[in-house]
Amino acid sequence: MKDNLINEIELAMQKSLSHEQIKELPTVLEYTFRNLCITEKVFCHSADCRSDLIEKFLAAKKVEGCSEKSTRYYKSSLVNAFNKIEKNVVQITTDGKNG
Repeated sequence: MKDNLINEIELAMQKSLSHEQIKELPTVLEYTFRNLCITEKVFCHSADCRSDLIEKFLAAKKVEGCSEKSTRYYKSSLVNAFNKIEKNVVQITTDGKNG
């Protein structure tokens, strides 16, 4: 992932930097990113993805000891929320801001 990011930056900067600067850029970027763990953001748009997330959440609740009645309530609430909130799952926050 880090290599892909470096390549994208190099391509984006080709018109703005001199030949010498372009040659030095990968070294600078590698050094700058040396202590970073870069991951790709995963988006969950499909109903299958949402269902999978709900099932994982419910499984965790069962492990925590929630009753069958509670997990049914959680499932119903989550399905209704996802149907009403027209956002990607990863864009939903609890801070009350639109985003």
